[in-house]
Amino acid sequence: MSLKNIYFVANWKMHGSINSSHLVKKIRNFSNKNRKLGKSKIILCVPYLFISLFKNILKNSSIKLGAQNVSNVPEDYGAYTGSISPRMLKDTGIKYIILGHSELREKGENNNSIKKKIGNSVKSNLNIILCVGESYSTYKTKKSIQFIKSQLQVLTKKTIKNTIIAYEPIWSIGTGIIPSEQYLNKTFDHLTQYCKKKYSLKPKILYGGSVNENNIKVLKNIYNCSGFLIGGASLKYKSFTNLIKNYYK
Repeated sequence: MSLKNIYFVANWKMHGSINSSHLVKKIRNFSNKNRKLGKSKIILCVPYLFISLFKNILKNSSIKLGAQNVSNVPEDYGAYTGSISPRMLKDTGIKYIILGHSELREKGENNNSIKKKIGNSVKSNLNIILCVGESYSTYKTKKSIQFIKSQLQVLTKKTIKNTIIAYEPIWSIGTGIIPSEQYLNKTFDHLTQYCKKKYSLKPKILYGGSVNENNIKVLKNIYNCSGFLIGGASLKYKSFTNLIKNYYK
């Protein structure tokens, strides 16, 4: 396996505590000791309140921090109780932000809101990890590509330059079920060709959905795949680091 630029993005969701600093230190030490990982990018997308603590731990590391959501209002500051702007995240040292996750879409988030968040985040020079993916019923009716293309309408030729697409079939998230290699190759090829035609750019596309240290041995063969969005397996040191090591075996 060549040492190409592969993303390993950890989505901690609503997990973690102050004691998680021990996990972050161990992941940092793993990254520092394994220079053979080449240009791999490890990104930890953690809850807001841990950002400053983990930033100090990672100050001498190549590991980047990311957030999991942001406000859709255009102002950097204002009377928006409970909201956090892209500018605020940038000031804390955040480089990446997950947007459009299915768990938020299920609660009512739509393309209009996501597009606003993307535009605001790009203005603050944040890199977007845009989640797309279909339900099981859409998958069964063979309308996945059409559905995902509709989700990609939130991008423009400008904002896609700051965007990594994360394909997460909803029926695979947390279920232990992953699509066949043939299906994933076909899907990634469709999305790649679509973006090249519409945006004149070859996109970076990640796979997410029940990624673990065992199935990474198969998932690493996905054509046009730039890395992985990792949920539960990123919360434990051994499962996360073994996943990364197994990619390069």
